[in-house]
Amino acid sequence: MLPPGPERLEVVRVWYSITSSVYNNETLHLFNRGKARVIVATIAFGMGINRRDIRAVASIGLPDSLSNAIQEGGHAGRDLLSEAVGIIYVKPSVMK
Repeated sequence: MLPPGPERLEVVRVWYSITSSVYNNETLHLFNRGKARVIVATIAFGMGINRRDIRAVASIGLPDSLSNAIQEGGHAGRDLLSEAVGIIYVKPSVMK
């Protein structure tokens, strides 16, 4: 359940090259405090993130290699509370 009012804008955030550095810093601050629960981001966001309480990672499209798939998925479940890990593939024509 999302919180009421403007607080809901803190729960889901976007991290991308076109978002400002001020916004990205606020997103990182909210993420580190546990307030931002969902980050929609490029793969670059996960680089350097070392938190055990990430529950899920969803990738759109297939990773470039098996090694990348393992690394991307490895950001989730390190606290052993995740119940399943998998890859969902959606044909590109569905997303156009």
